[in-house]
Amino acid sequence: VPPPVIDANDIRRDPEGMIRSLCTHLGVTFTADMLSWEPGPRQWDGVWAPWWYKNTHSCSGFAPPLPAGDAKPLKEGLQELYEE
Repeated sequence: VPPPVIDANDIRRDPEGMIRSLCTHLGVTFTADMLSWEPGPRQWDGVWAPWWYKNTHSCSGFAPPLPAGDAKPLKEGLQELYEE
């Protein structure tokens, strides 16, 4: 079974639908608790947490999608792979 690939804007646009779909694909039971969390660091975040999880630590759910055009362009030759 190929691994699931999730576009960040898709999950931000429809968090519940995307999480439900992922759960179905993985054979995991969906719960509404998957859509929100308590803000703040976790003991298992690791040493890179201050750099990697800054936004995650300050939020409690999925943010709305980025406006169109805010995405950084892909490096040359990668657009075709992305579109597959």
